[in-house]
Amino acid sequence: YAGGNLTEYLGRLLRERGYGFTTSAELELVKELKEKMCYVALDYSEESHIDVDSIEKEFETTDGRVIVLGDERYRCPEALFDPSMIGMETQGVHNIIYSTISSTDLDLRPDLWQNIIVSGGNTQFPGYLNRVNRELCRLAPGTTKVRTYRPEIADSAWAGGSLLSSLSAFKECWIYQDEYDEVGPIIIHRKCW
Repeated sequence: YAGGNLTEYLGRLLRERGYGFTTSAELELVKELKEKMCYVALDYSEESHIDVDSIEKEFETTDGRVIVLGDERYRCPEALFDPSMIGMETQGVHNIIYSTISSTDLDLRPDLWQNIIVSGGNTQFPGYLNRVNRELCRLAPGTTKVRTYRPEIADSAWAGGSLLSSLSAFKECWIYQDEYDEVGPIIIHRKCW
């Protein structure tokens, strides 16, 4: 699931509020509303008990219309943690991270738990990083330290590659030019799996 799924979901939520967004220009407006007005609740259950009036915000379009968003502001990105809200049968982002780390070698896990890098458009929601970290702290075993980072989008691939290559256990996976030349692309299966 990606930003388009959330944009579509916000459009549905706004239709329930009485707004109609059908044209491609109006759907671009929904995307803009999502990017500028939505946030991730630290605790969704707690947030749903807050008086909606206290979180309502108005958005004025270029043509002067005023669109009011209330609980849609946090309900939309909640689908990242509970994809069933948008009809998807998959795990939330925190569970995917947990499953991924849990599938690695035991000796790699402490480093991975302390160096979780998230990137992409959906990670830009205010509150996203705190929520992911909170959920992962609940899932992590025992006294495991969890640290989650969100680097600048332009630097994400470099930061992730740099971090991965600096792990001592990763050195076993390095493929040198002479090995590649001798064996070919199949070398990755010998070195990494």
